[in-house]
Amino acid sequence: MKSNRMHPALKWFAIFGVIAAVAAALYFGGYCPSGKCCHRSGAKGSAVVLFGKRTIVDSEEFNKTIDAVIASNPMLQQFYPVLAKKDLEALIKQIAQGVAQEYAMKQWVEDQKISEAPEYVAHREEIQRALDRDLAIRAFRQKLGDEVVLAATEPKEYYEKNNERRQEFQQVPFLIQAGGVKAEGIIVKNASTAEQLKKELLTAAISVKKAAEDKKAQYQDLGFVNAQSTKVDEAIRNALLAMKKFPAIDIVALGDGKFIVLKASKKQDSRYTEFEKLEERVKEYVGQLVKNEKLEELFSKKMEELKKQYDVTINEEFIQQKVSELRPDKVEATAAAEGEVAQTEAAAQQAPLEPATQTAAA
Repeated sequence: MKSNRMHPALKWFAIFGVIAAVAAALYFGGYCPSGKCCHRSGAKGSAVVLFGKRTIVDSEEFNKTIDAVIASNPMLQQFYPVLAKKDLEALIKQIAQGVAQEYAMKQWVEDQKISEAPEYVAHREEIQRALDRDLAIRAFRQKLGDEVVLAATEPKEYYEKNNERRQEFQQVPFLIQAGGVKAEGIIVKNASTAEQLKKELLTAAISVKKAAEDKKAQYQDLGFVNAQSTKVDEAIRNALLAMKKFPAIDIVALGDGKFIVLKASKKQDSRYTEFEKLEERVKEYVGQLVKNEKLEELFSKKMEELKKQYDVTINEEFIQQKVSELRPDKVEATAAAEGEVAQTEAAAQQAPLEPATQTAAA
């Protein structure tokens, strides 16, 4: 039996893609610079959308729109190369219908003279200014990107220096063996219970899990904890990474008033794939990470230069006035609190030292 189920990528596009398609196509030249409907007497290529005999969208614009839709949708980027012929036809038809509907709405707005209304004109100018800024940012970053050239050895050197620091490298195909401190824990409600459990684990031949069951407490298998283990409580992570000898047992106070009794059994180093053994596409990915980092450094440096070149300043007084308008109560409360702190500090400086402090100072 023939299936009529829609491909998941097309289902997503059917809901969101029609409006997004032409919006994305703005960056690829698929729009009319004059601000009027594109009735092209000199249209290039075949007509795709027509009003009567007039070509509204030609094949050149439509091809750019297809490219824009795919570029703006990660799901389509994944499935587009392997879409079946019928799914590809459905996708292209949806794009064409979406473009036709938008140009029809645009034509109607112009016919009704809505596009001549002051509010409409002002809003269009706001959008144009935003687009101009966006395109300028893209061009600026592209120009900076062209200035970043990597030496052949830089990706390897970066990888070997940063494989333990960068989160991107804490997974396959980079990571062979996760490093860190292997630990388990028991969460209890008070310090006395924690001390009792610690003593029990130190003196009795009992597993951490069994000790937790006996106390009807919460058991946690933390696995290997390292500096990249952001899901582990910071206090627990710091305590485990500070351990030097193993096995080790420690108690850590948690933020909610509870305590965790930690048992660390061993520590092992992370092992990473040698750079030479990575696939070429993965090496290119590492190179792109290096380039992005250099680009950000260059961007910050260039922005400082531009601030000086154009004497860029921010009206801080206006900002404070704006904040006061939007949050008057909070601003007054903050100012009052700052005043109280200042008064307390001034009083402390003028007050005589306590006897114990005087003795210590003497």
